[in-house]
Amino acid sequence: MNDTSVLLIAPRATDVRTVPCAHCGLPATHRPQAEAFCCTGCEMVHHALQDAGLDATFYRLRDIQETGPGRPSEARLDAMFLAELDSQPFLDAHTCLEADGSRSGIFQLDGIHCAGCVWLVEQMPQILVGVGESRLNLVRGRLRLRWSPERVSLSGIARWLARFGYRLQSAAQEPTGVPEAERRLLRRVGAAWALAGNVMLLAVAGYAGLDLASEPQLAASARWMSFALTCVALVYGGRP
Repeated sequence: MNDTSVLLIAPRATDVRTVPCAHCGLPATHRPQAEAFCCTGCEMVHHALQDAGLDATFYRLRDIQETGPGRPSEARLDAMFLAELDSQPFLDAHTCLEADGSRSGIFQLDGIHCAGCVWLVEQMPQILVGVGESRLNLVRGRLRLRWSPERVSLSGIARWLARFGYRLQSAAQEPTGVPEAERRLLRRVGAAWALAGNVMLLAVAGYAGLDLASEPQLAASARWMSFALTCVALVYGGRP
């Protein structure tokens, strides 16, 4: 090998490893002295949260609640959609003009996953000038907004939300049927009711005279069965 040869050194296996993404928790490749992200979208949203000073509380609230996959990327908004949000026909159809000149309306917000999402969206009045109210229903994804059109446009609000992966649309565009989050909650409620109903039936036997003195084995079995069913109803039905 002569002096002009280039020596190529392969990276050590210890320099690259798989760690959770700093934003959504999915597997990501980590290199020394750099935050790990699974995609460019997660990196953009993570830095947007940092720039707004909202990252610490957002991630704390997200992590204390069971959630699905994190938002993979910043929401995409095309120019035609933004123009429609500010059009007078859209505002007349989906919002109300208040006595003080502000506008209010209820919108569907896609991309909501956890308590951190709710907290972040409800910080809008403190961060975005012109927004007077921002209240979000986590289960249904419904956002109640009140804003001053002279100070901020509806498309400006949509752009702010899109930075964090949320897409604003009219409530009329919500898919038909019950949202998946509400279906999961209904399943929990239904299971808890069914289990509680069986506990009540076992209790009827006790009211009818079944006790440890007359039927010790049967009465003890009924009590333990009631205890087990009650635990399942409380843990599964009451977990949220």
